[in-house]
Amino acid sequence: MNEVVIVGEKAEEIRVEMQKKYLPFALTLGTKSESKLPLFEGRDVKNETMIYVCRNKVCQLPVNDVEKAIEQIIQG
Repeated sequence: MNEVVIVGEKAEEIRVEMQKKYLPFALTLGTKSESKLPLFEGRDVKNETMIYVCRNKVCQLPVNDVEKAIEQIIQG
């Protein structure tokens, strides 16, 4: 199972865009503001919306492009 964490002002837009694809093996979470939840801690980047694709508590390098994030999910 992939955990997809979206952090930044456009988090909702990106989440909607990603959910247009059939990704049954991905759990998508997002926030527009700073969060104390462990999954979001340390992921806030000023003036950018970043997508983190994680699996087994290890995250790939963050991206800001939906297609690149989907590639990371598919490639596992």
